[in-house]
Amino acid sequence: MENYPQWNLPEQAKARLGKGGAWSMQFTPDGTQLVLSSSTGVWFYDVKTGKELSLFTGKRGTLAFSPDGRFLANGGDQFQLWEIATQREVLLQSEFPDTNALRFSNDSKTLVCLGDRGEKIYRYDVETGNRTEIKLQKESTDLHLTNIALAEGKIAIGNRDGRLELWDTYTGEKLTTLREMGKKDIVINYFNETNHAITLEFSPDGTRIASGNLDTTIQIWDTTSGEELHVLQKAMPDSNMWFVSGIEDGKEIVNNPMKEHRNERPSALAFSPDASLLACGSEDSTVKLWHTITGELIATFTGHLSNVHQLTFSPDGNILASGSSDGTVRFWDIETKQAQQTRITGHMWIRTASFLGMGLS
Repeated sequence: MENYPQWNLPEQAKARLGKGGAWSMQFTPDGTQLVLSSSTGVWFYDVKTGKELSLFTGKRGTLAFSPDGRFLANGGDQFQLWEIATQREVLLQSEFPDTNALRFSNDSKTLVCLGDRGEKIYRYDVETGNRTEIKLQKESTDLHLTNIALAEGKIAIGNRDGRLELWDTYTGEKLTTLREMGKKDIVINYFNETNHAITLEFSPDGTRIASGNLDTTIQIWDTTSGEELHVLQKAMPDSNMWFVSGIEDGKEIVNNPMKEHRNERPSALAFSPDASLLACGSEDSTVKLWHTITGELIATFTGHLSNVHQLTFSPDGNILASGSSDGTVRFWDIETKQAQQTRITGHMWIRTASFLGMGLS
């Protein structure tokens, strides 16, 4: 069997260096494999061994499995749809917009996504390829300035001005506003920023949504009543300015009381299948596990060396997988609250490279 650096190479290429930085990951519906989308394609791994099983080439994007396990979609700059059993790429008759917000309907028949700068909801019939679209009754927005999550029949949009809103994906109408426009009270890199959602995640049944915010708080909301159920993490200390604390070697020493707390900002969220647990990955390289009913912090997982940007639970809820910019994916046993020995490596973001001069002609 070929070694994975030679899998699906472009013509005349001899080997692949690295696997590409991780962008999104999901367990397969049967829980036996972990699928990871990177800049080189979509990798399939054996959960028990962490070994590479296959690679679908393409661009990085957001992954979505159909609930029946038949299809895998990879959104982003280049949408791709595969039939898992045959590993055949399915070509839709209608054009698919660039999007990082997509999911299958609960009956697996329809693929739903947000496109056109956040203005339209597209629905694709997987069998026929037919497309329908509906315009959200809202102003245009830059998708790079929003955070988005999809559930059955609804979409959450977190804007940079602090608003967090729910919209109906069938009618295009706004359902509720969970949070109004915020104050500019967060200082990042000398600039005031409005507190807003950095990451959003619906519970599997869509009845709750969690928002991880710029001020380090994590909120859980009831999507029907709009009620805030829990705030799981305290906010950074209040401050709206940097200050000079002294002079050293003729240079000002600039400090901010929030500096030590900024690394606690949430960067990924995931509900367990029964929604009783919420996992939060942070910029401080930890993964925290919260009980969603009591709001209790029940575990903190350590071991990553950098930001944790991807989280996903196994379908049975027994394993949590976390992906970090340190290039690794780690697996955590939910019952014992311990790390498993299995891990996946090699998903570093390679930004520059250089040849060593010796031996070159």
